[in-house]
Amino acid sequence: MIVDTDLESIIAEHFKEAAKQFPELEQCKSQSGTPTVEGELRFKATRDQDTIDECFSVRISFPDDYPLRPPYVEELWGRIPRYGTKAFHTYGDTGHLCLGAPPEVSEKFARHPTLRDFIEKQLIPYLFLFVNDFKEGTIELGPEVERSHGAKGMLEFYVEWFGVKGHVQALALLKFIVEYGYRGHMACPCGSGKRLRSCHGEVLKPLHLHRTHDGMCVDLVSIYLSLPESERHEIPFQASLLGLIEKLVLESKSRSTKTRN
Repeated sequence: MIVDTDLESIIAEHFKEAAKQFPELEQCKSQSGTPTVEGELRFKATRDQDTIDECFSVRISFPDDYPLRPPYVEELWGRIPRYGTKAFHTYGDTGHLCLGAPPEVSEKFARHPTLRDFIEKQLIPYLFLFVNDFKEGTIELGPEVERSHGAKGMLEFYVEWFGVKGHVQALALLKFIVEYGYRGHMACPCGSGKRLRSCHGEVLKPLHLHRTHDGMCVDLVSIYLSLPESERHEIPFQASLLGLIEKLVLESKSRSTKTRN
């Protein structure tokens, strides 16, 4: 596999900074030739007066559009089971840790898009909670860690992020940002009658700035298709939503065809 030299240089730069804090990590390459970061991740963390001094063996791999999207992490000692608890498990097809709902992980990473920040702000807090859960024998964790899997978890994230009551308003706001981006002067799609900037503008703006358009399109399509028929019929703008989804699917197929050619 041919790896973009710009990607390699970005990863090398990010690794150099991360290695200052985590010196037992090493820059490696996978069997296909793609850059990885592997080794023992030692950390000491404190939360609510609980201090944990721990070590995990990890492999961190990178998407081809890094740092637009966050890295992936594998835990190599098998401490986190592939089919474990709701909060702590790995994806069965890849072995990557499920650090949270994909839009949530992406949004957090977009605010601090470096390897060191990803390790410190997402990976270590996840591992800390896992160790604490194992030690205490409890799974009483916050919603940030206990989201459902797949599209249901995405929907849970958006409902909480937007501060709305259910899937109808969440989809209305997500549809708006996919179609228009951030338009503060337009009416807020939640139905409040206010302009966006005076209503949900403050929660839409970070998504517009930090999430990729393609990522939010995938979320929108995945969430809608995951809904049962009864919940789809509750959406008053279902016809326009279906039209948008059809358009997004066709655009995606067109890009894939051009890439293959």
